[in-house]
Amino acid sequence: MCLLVSQPASTKFDDDFIKGVYRLNSDGLGVMYAEGSSLFINRVVPADEATFVKFFRDNIEGRDCAWHARMKTHGDIDLTNCHPYKVLSAEEGYPLYLAHNGVLATGNAKDKSKSDTWHFIQDYLRPMLLKNPEFFLTEAFAEIIGDFIGSGNKFILMDAYGNQVVINEDRGVQHEGAWLSNTYAWDTTGTKYGYGASGKGSFRGYNNYGGNYNYNPGAAYAGKSNSLNPDWNDLEDEEDFYYGYEAARKSTAQEEYAAANYSEEEEFCITLFDALDKMVIAHKGLISWEDAETYYKMAGDELAWDVIEAIEYGAYNQSEIVDELTYFSKAAA
Repeated sequence: MCLLVSQPASTKFDDDFIKGVYRLNSDGLGVMYAEGSSLFINRVVPADEATFVKFFRDNIEGRDCAWHARMKTHGDIDLTNCHPYKVLSAEEGYPLYLAHNGVLATGNAKDKSKSDTWHFIQDYLRPMLLKNPEFFLTEAFAEIIGDFIGSGNKFILMDAYGNQVVINEDRGVQHEGAWLSNTYAWDTTGTKYGYGASGKGSFRGYNNYGGNYNYNPGAAYAGKSNSLNPDWNDLEDEEDFYYGYEAARKSTAQEEYAAANYSEEEEFCITLFDALDKMVIAHKGLISWEDAETYYKMAGDELAWDVIEAIEYGAYNQSEIVDELTYFSKAAA
């Protein structure tokens, strides 16, 4: 899910921090910074930890800049998909670049070799900014884009004058004088963002969502439409459906049974709620079966399953996952 950082030149990250970022985001490292009314972009797909650390020390440390460490979700692992991305070029009169942390519901269906970020820039940001680039500096732009991408996504845009705009800035954290987009893509051990008795918090979801709700497996599916599965009415109740699926996927033969008896939407919804429960993310009354079903249909199979993987990785807090999974339902309301 990546790490996105905006830092002043005074920020000093030690080797432990940088190596921790590499361990979780080894698919690319890139930086953007402005000097003398020019915008500089440097990227690398590191061969190993030493390459990552050297690039950081040579190109990022001591600069007022924004940088991005990538863990692939969409697109190939190569320099083309290494952030930052060009939004507008110098030839178009206003060099502007963007880096992104998150998974965009708009996906990458047009070209699977390219990332969701690349597609979003081509389909939305370039048409919006080409004739009026400085619109990106306005509060209206930040509000429109922030609402559209949801709080689980963060952008940093930078121009040749060093102007930075952070979209969904309030969803990040401060560390060593820098703004970081999350607390799951770096080792938070020993910091105020660490979780659990040991203070380890690289994956915040495993330890930090506990609390205040009791989950009834059957209740999650209450009110589910009967139309998807003609055999639904033959089940005693929704709880049988949930546990029936859980039992069905415990072996290859049982997985075949599940594939034969449950639709793709049902399999996604059940796995989603199971992942939320395992990560102790409260969802009762916040995310309905219909919300999950709508998300699967609108976002598409690949992105939908990527979101489940991100949940299991600890990449979302509760409000972010609720925003993400109810996005299409709310948009249609």
